[in-house]
Amino acid sequence: MQNPNEGYDEHAAALLPTLQYLMNNETALAGLTPETLFINGIDPHSGVVIDSNTLLHATVICVIERNPPEHGPQHEHAGVFTVAHSFQDEHRVDASFTTQDFWHMVQQAYDTVPA
Repeated sequence: MQNPNEGYDEHAAALLPTLQYLMNNETALAGLTPETLFINGIDPHSGVVIDSNTLLHATVICVIERNPPEHGPQHEHAGVFTVAHSFQDEHRVDASFTTQDFWHMVQQAYDTVPA
């Protein structure tokens, strides 16, 4: 069984400049970094945050697992935030940047990594 953290730091270091470049093109993300932009999801029944990942972490995991990101339709149980494990409106990034945009950015960075 492969160590799930094997190569994490190397991939993170290699992907960071690409993600920063992609983020610089999004005015809604001004002042944020791939390590301070989070996709958070809640349990629809309890409202408790059950998943929280940075843009960097989500991208690195996709690369390590060689599993391209899936970007389905926007839904009310996930959002993009500036704080981990939060679903508070005051921590939500500008509504012009959606979860689909988040996963599209992951896909763009994923596509730069040789197979």
